[in-house]
Amino acid sequence: MRNGLEWSKLHINLPLIRSVSIKAQQELASYGIQETVKSTTFGSNSSGFLVRTASDVFAVDRKNHQVAKIEIANLLSSMKAGKSSGLSVLIFNDTHDKDNNYGEWRGQNHFIPILLLDKYGCFE
Repeated sequence: MRNGLEWSKLHINLPLIRSVSIKAQQELASYGIQETVKSTTFGSNSSGFLVRTASDVFAVDRKNHQVAKIEIANLLSSMKAGKSSGLSVLIFNDTHDKDNNYGEWRGQNHFIPILLLDKYGCFE
């Protein structure tokens, strides 16, 4: 036993993991995004999934047939430093609906900045 795991009982189905990544990558490509999937939640929820690529995180919303790019470049380092931080969400080909007045519109894409406050020191 190492690190609390009994390695002989740990079974990882690499072909299944690779298959899921390929399916997530194909669905992401259907939205015009050509990125290599590093990790994904594909298959865990029929409404959508998250994808991490080498440089970005994407959220696929199957219900509304949309995809959003979540920019978190400085988020993790700020959180580790105990600072408030932010992230931004860029929703591709969004529709003008309830959140129409938030953020800014860049053509058909809706850019929404989100500020994360560490009021209780949770990131320390």
